[in-house]
Amino acid sequence: MSGVVIAQPGQNKPAEMVMMQAPVNVTVPAGLPPGLAYLASLDEIRIHQQLQLLEVIVGWERNNRYFICNNQEQQFMAAKEDTDCLTRQFCGTARPFVINITDTQGMQLIQLHRPFRCQGSCLWCCCLQEMDIQSPPGISIGQVKEV
Repeated sequence: MSGVVIAQPGQNKPAEMVMMQAPVNVTVPAGLPPGLAYLASLDEIRIHQQLQLLEVIVGWERNNRYFICNNQEQQFMAAKEDTDCLTRQFCGTARPFVINITDTQGMQLIQLHRPFRCQGSCLWCCCLQEMDIQSPPGISIGQVKEV
């Protein structure tokens, strides 16, 4: 056997992730949190969730991990969910979470906080989701609200 199958039959193999070096001569807009200068120069980002075999095979939810790439598939950030095991298993998509976003050097740049919001019964949603965006962690720079 040649190894683990990572693509469906008939599909091309996924592109290799390439780590990108930190940009050197990027003009930083005033008031931009440290480490986010490269984002200001992009018109597109791509976020890929890392496939976790245990989750696929047995349905056991694990902390999600993501690769954040530019439009040429060069990874310049990574994101990792931080949620406890029981919350992931029993709260499903309504679960609260913290996602830490780091650069290629491991420096934490952004933190996303989503509190638990009661979904009510499966027929009626009683609370809309909200998420706080912090950069640097601890300083709120925005929110995302479901409407």
